[in-house]
Amino acid sequence: MFEYEKYTPYVLTSYGIALLVIFGLLGWSVMRLTRASRKLAEAEKDDPQ
Repeated sequence: MFEYEKYTPYVLTSYGIALLVIFGLLGWSVMRLTRASRKLAEAEKDDPQ
C-alpha cells in the first residue's frame, strides 16, 4: 500500500467517506429508478389505448 505516514488516518477516512457517498448515491438512484418504473407501468396499465 502507499506510504502515507502520519496522514494515513485522514486519507483512509476520506476514502471511506467517499465510498459511502458513492454507494449511497448508487442506492438512491436504484430506488428512484424502481419507483419511476413502477409508476410508468401503472400509468400504462391505466391508459385505455
